[in-house]
Amino acid sequence: MHSARAQSALRHFLVFALPSLATLGRFRNGFVFDDVFVIERGKFIHDLANLPGAFTAHAMIASSQEHAVGRPGMDTYRPISIASFFWDAALSGTQTWSYHLTNMMLHGLVCVLVLRLLDLLLPQVAPGVRLFLTCCFGLAPWLSEAHVFINGRSDLCLALFFLTALLAFRDALDRTSRTMGWLAAASLLAALLSKEVAVVLLPFVLAFPASGVPWRKRLALGAPLCVALAAYLVLRFNALDGLRSHNDAGQMLLALKQLPLLLADGVAHALTPTPYFLRSLNDDYAHTSTSIICLSAAALLIVCVSLVVMSRRYYTFSWAVFLALTALAPCAMISTTLWPGFGRYLYVPAIGLCVAAGVGIGHFGQRIPIRRSVWTAAGVSLALASAALLVDATFAFESERIMYARSISQRPQQAWTHGFMGMSLRRAGLCDEAIPYLNRAATMAPADPRYSVHLGRCLVDIGAYQAAVGVAERGRERFRDTRAECGFLLVAVLAMPSARAQEQEELLRRCLRLDTGRSDCAELLQRVQAFRTGAPALPGGP
Repeated sequence: MHSARAQSALRHFLVFALPSLATLGRFRNGFVFDDVFVIERGKFIHDLANLPGAFTAHAMIASSQEHAVGRPGMDTYRPISIASFFWDAALSGTQTWSYHLTNMMLHGLVCVLVLRLLDLLLPQVAPGVRLFLTCCFGLAPWLSEAHVFINGRSDLCLALFFLTALLAFRDALDRTSRTMGWLAAASLLAALLSKEVAVVLLPFVLAFPASGVPWRKRLALGAPLCVALAAYLVLRFNALDGLRSHNDAGQMLLALKQLPLLLADGVAHALTPTPYFLRSLNDDYAHTSTSIICLSAAALLIVCVSLVVMSRRYYTFSWAVFLALTALAPCAMISTTLWPGFGRYLYVPAIGLCVAAGVGIGHFGQRIPIRRSVWTAAGVSLALASAALLVDATFAFESERIMYARSISQRPQQAWTHGFMGMSLRRAGLCDEAIPYLNRAATMAPADPRYSVHLGRCLVDIGAYQAAVGVAERGRERFRDTRAECGFLLVAVLAMPSARAQEQEELLRRCLRLDTGRSDCAELLQRVQAFRTGAPALPGGP
């Protein structure tokens, strides 16, 4: 008995420690991507008095971009994920170490719970196989986007509380315990408050594999789960004044069209050891042929029908695969717009794939006459390859320059890779380096105003006022009478000499007519008006 406990403790220690050791390089990483706006430039999480606001507002409230971008096309309500940043901010302010440490601990805890889930669901599979599968999850390079990238934390919190809900509900079924049923509900509510995807995961808690348990008992013990869902919907509706998941029917149809391709893409990348880089699914799928999409849809249909047919005999396998596909499906919405990121959305689906792989290994491993030493060598080789690629992926998040350089090397034909590099360099005050990237992005994607706006602002910053005026005029002409024109109006104002203050004021007033919530236009207008009454001149044109 003592030996069994020691072995169990060692297994849990290994799945916690190995990913932590592989990602120790994270502590040299700076803030990248969304981290810059939430932690480094955002003020919200650095004032504890704002904590209640995390539960009453859109998740964008934590970002310094909130007033500039307005309300995004898709609602995000993640108060627990946002609240966790208050803890880190209290410990280290705008230093990175506490944020990285929290993510490391969360990922380690999730790995421990994944192992417990596999132990519970797959007792017929060898302990070494369960340990190997958990290590594959913990060391998967593409999942690094959830736990090495600081702002991927919402997926960590979602996975942690969802796994807790699963294990608690299984215990409730085994012991007919209403207390554990309520614990499962509390955990599910925490998962819902961490990320919206938990809404589609509720049925998988109710349907948790437990042979011989009638549905009447499941529904009775699972009633608190519905209470948790209702509480979440009330909180979300109060915070967001509605529930919005897309802009229009066209966006929804495009998401459905790309869904089969996304699911195949996600399954292929979730646990396999391949090099990581930041991706934009919208750009990756933009030129996919109709035949490929049709083949993906046909394959998805065949898979779903097969899972339903085999669910009676292989219930755990079907449950796990459907869990993976369902958890990944909402990601189809981000494939319809420029939204860099893919790996963090594979985090929860990978849990289902681990279970499914365990069932498969347990079933076929007994029927294929291969020596155990061969299986062991293959497993160790795969784990080592994943660990090496995870170390490499960790270094990818060292700085935005490195992260975007990788994306450029992998996707040189996509404008966003050049554009995001240019915008990052501009934020760092390196406009001389940023201008070639921004110019290329603006040339490759003239319909996207952000690259041209940042190009114009960089030209102003280096004193190339005439070139900036040219960018502003072309942008105003192309995006006239739309909100996108506002950025070019700002460039035009900043490129003008202070002697033309009246004209600057007229342009800024037009900016506010086009977008009443544009705070940068409002602030600049106040400064122009103050100058006209005798205040110091604006920084800008000659």
